[in-house]
Amino acid sequence: MTFELLLKIIANGLFFTPKAVISDVGGVMTMFIYFVNQPRLPNMDAPSRRNQLIRSTSNDIPSNEASSYLYSSATYQKSCTGIFPRVTILMIVVMFIFASFGVQIVGGKLAACNDPTVLSRVCYPFNLPVTQKMFFPQENCTGIFWQKIFVTRLEVYGKNDEEMHPKILVPRVWTNPRNFNFDHVGNAMLALFETLSYKGWNVIRDILYSRQGP
Repeated sequence: MTFELLLKIIANGLFFTPKAVISDVGGVMTMFIYFVNQPRLPNMDAPSRRNQLIRSTSNDIPSNEASSYLYSSATYQKSCTGIFPRVTILMIVVMFIFASFGVQIVGGKLAACNDPTVLSRVCYPFNLPVTQKMFFPQENCTGIFWQKIFVTRLEVYGKNDEEMHPKILVPRVWTNPRNFNFDHVGNAMLALFETLSYKGWNVIRDILYSRQGP
């Protein structure tokens, strides 16, 4: 340890240098431990003193570093062997709980018509009995409509003009959002996995806010 500290001080400096030995708490603790152990050295007999000197410089021996690395890696491997499966199981259980909660809150409520002007799925006639409403056809979200064309990172000619903006005829469809839904636990867990990856979470947030409110 003496030789190692001497090399560090010569290479990096003791104080007031960018990488000084005493520049943080770790360096202060290293010097403290070194100077606390030094008074014990003169009180030892010759064999013990020789062993202490050998041990004090043993950190610079490559074989000792290799054995220390192997021991540390084995300790880390043994300590982490049982942790990852338990953490994975815990994460799946927690995600299942939140997925079930999402199904109960917004299950079947995120579907909408691809025509933004259509706000309801079915248009019932006035005074239609409740027993007949379930068999009534979807009159609002049916037929075709003009869908405006947008291209990512491309300036579309006439996009600010209602008449000149490019459009195509598409059928009206009452469907869930394109990449997620909470109709059952499986799809809900997939949506939660996507939010954990920090990709697409803002889409889920915006759709939930627009269709279910804050």
